[in-house]
Amino acid sequence: MLFSDLIDYLKNEKTFNIILNCSTDLHEIRDVELLDGTQTGYATDIVYFGYPDVLSPDMQPSQCILVRGENYLFPYSCTDRATVQAKELFAVFNAAKQFLQTHEQVSLYEELVRKGHSSHSLDEVINSASIKLGYSLVFCDKKFRILSYSTSIPVTDKLWKKNIERGYCTYDFIKNVMSLEAVQGASASIEAVEVSCPESPYRKCSSKVFLNGVQGGFVLMIENNIPFTAEHLAAMSDVSRAISSVVGHYHPELFQYTSADQQLLEALLIGTPADILADSISHLRVSDAMYALCIQPKTFLKENKLKQQLYPVIRHIFPEAYMTVHDNALVLLVPDQSSVIFVDTQKIIKRWQSIIWMSESPWFFQKWMNFTELISRRGQFLNGITESLITLRRKYHGIKGIRWSIKFIGILKLSSTK
Repeated sequence: MLFSDLIDYLKNEKTFNIILNCSTDLHEIRDVELLDGTQTGYATDIVYFGYPDVLSPDMQPSQCILVRGENYLFPYSCTDRATVQAKELFAVFNAAKQFLQTHEQVSLYEELVRKGHSSHSLDEVINSASIKLGYSLVFCDKKFRILSYSTSIPVTDKLWKKNIERGYCTYDFIKNVMSLEAVQGASASIEAVEVSCPESPYRKCSSKVFLNGVQGGFVLMIENNIPFTAEHLAAMSDVSRAISSVVGHYHPELFQYTSADQQLLEALLIGTPADILADSISHLRVSDAMYALCIQPKTFLKENKLKQQLYPVIRHIFPEAYMTVHDNALVLLVPDQSSVIFVDTQKIIKRWQSIIWMSESPWFFQKWMNFTELISRRGQFLNGITESLITLRRKYHGIKGIRWSIKFIGILKLSSTK
């Protein structure tokens, strides 16, 4: 239970005259306790009730409900604080104690599912589970794309911080994880397994997440300075089941499978070597020259919004393009003759009989089979293609109320072998 949950119950259901001064919900509530002036320390998971004059300026509880009054010095180091009238103090304490005892009978799974039903937010479910367990959590699909992660207890592991910043895991990272003995020997169940690796000082455990009997992803718990216990590992099954319920009810699109072409682009984007994907690449329909585009909203849109709102528009502009969603953007590999800027592009290609690559591009095409060497060029070519893209953006900018930018990545000229 969080402080805001307790205040909501006391104020709205029990109708006490209680005023919320501040609330961060950083700590799970385990118990309540009266301030009697003898405490030498305060636990972060206990809400303390009493008069503020017994508190020392040097040491104050994180969570407290205090009697309000004009002459009382209220603690400002608290993360969660509320005040009540003196005549209601003990009644509020008793009500909070009873509510907490009743609440303890609800399983973690039920609590998280209720959070999901009330908020329809996967992020809130992950944050609630993180607070309850006391560790940071990361939720990924089975391709290791980051779908959600805890912000209430942020991820401090350097490897996973990089993964979160990118929004996905690289091919090398995935390869190393899948080579772990614990991962290879894991059963097809939600039972948590330890998946720690020597590259990180933090222990980790993972639980698979299923939807309709098929694994769609996994949830990872990362240890901090407090070691895991058997209870924490057991609780991961509840977290997994709750995520499955919330995804199934409100976010089934997170586990929807993409086409073979999209999966190929996604694999290349994370750095998968081209020789591993040779069979998939050989089935692509390609033209003699293709170019890569990155189309990104001016404001952040989640993947399902990108697919619903921007994807159809770009598909209309580039009907023959290979396209997928990656890192909050639409990634396109476009055969020349399929776009509205075909004529301008053809003129530029004829003028510059060479392969063009913008050197700042961090992308994957160097690894793609059947492309000749990619060379960096600038000058008139970039000026010409930029003018074409500006014209395109002016024509289609703001469709469906979305402002987006389009970035030219490069012209790729295929070798004679296809």
